[in-house]
Amino acid sequence: MPKTDKTKQEAMIQIGVTIGLTLFTVVGGMVFYHLVEKLSWVDAWYFVMITLTTVGYGDISPQTELGRVVTPVFIIIGIGLITSLITGVNKMVVRRRTERKEARLQQTKRKN
Repeated sequence: MPKTDKTKQEAMIQIGVTIGLTLFTVVGGMVFYHLVEKLSWVDAWYFVMITLTTVGYGDISPQTELGRVVTPVFIIIGIGLITSLITGVNKMVVRRRTERKEARLQQTKRKN
């Protein structure tokens, strides 16, 4: 397998794993906040998304001790996941742009 194909495959695996972990974290967070904080499913989803992206409007906050202990850990996990996802997508976009530029350069060289 050529090196570029292997690199593409590794990048796709990284993005896939990160998306899977992010979905697992979102669903797990929703279940946690629904059961522990007694939030509705919509409010739990909203709180998870606002917390993972570190927007933190402050309109919903953990009211139980367990919720207050878990939320900072959840924030740290969220920062790592979102950063990893953005980095993986960015690498893929940059790689595709580089490949397109190299292909155009090769076509130009062939014409000349």
